[in-house]
Amino acid sequence: MNTLRICGMLAALALAVSAMAFPAPTLMGPTGQAVIPTADVAGPGFTVAADYQNFDVGNGIPIRALFGIGSNVEIGASFTIFDEDTDLDNAMGANAKFAFGNILGGRPAVGAQFFRLEDIDGDTADVIQAYLAWTHRSVLGEEDAQALAFTLGANWTQIDAEGEETIDDTRFFAGIDLSLSDRLSVLVDYQTESSDLLDASPITAVSARVAINRMLALQVGTTNALGPIALDEHNFFIGLSADFGGRGE
Repeated sequence: MNTLRICGMLAALALAVSAMAFPAPTLMGPTGQAVIPTADVAGPGFTVAADYQNFDVGNGIPIRALFGIGSNVEIGASFTIFDEDTDLDNAMGANAKFAFGNILGGRPAVGAQFFRLEDIDGDTADVIQAYLAWTHRSVLGEEDAQALAFTLGANWTQIDAEGEETIDDTRFFAGIDLSLSDRLSVLVDYQTESSDLLDASPITAVSARVAINRMLALQVGTTNALGPIALDEHNFFIGLSADFGGRGE
């Protein structure tokens, strides 16, 4: 079953349920789209998410948890289990974000995350990221449920792998989140390529999110991202997020 067919089935499901969409974690951890962070935060309470993500070889299951403090701060953690075909064992991460004020009609946020990747031989690579994101939302037409949000930002990444020279670079990202109803959103992610960070191409993703009820949301999509790095091929992911507490903003 291909991704387009699954997205069509999700669109049909969205018409049959009554729920409100809410922000969810990226595949790496902070609140955002599929792979890029936005200026949204989790909101008071806990948000947890788990996905099945396919790669060029093998697959992984990224599990993420976020704790919102008020309407401006979130902290989180992540743990990914990899199939042995990937030659990777696990990845652990921690992240934090602070959203503030209003600039040019949009909301800015700053964030940081740490990510440790371990392979099956026990060798590790430490990833540190710091980013600035700006998200603007506008209502389409007279229905509040139909809205368009776009995000712009910059992401500094440093990778320190055992036995290798430390590398770092800054990449720029953009995202579009089109809410077709209060139950269905379609999202597109883009991050510029960095040869210094060994990207095979720009990081991109296309996904859909469906609110099943006021607590659960389903997402499905395709991306070429493995953590902070772009692979050669785009691969499928599908997962659930659950909100235990308040709504993100």
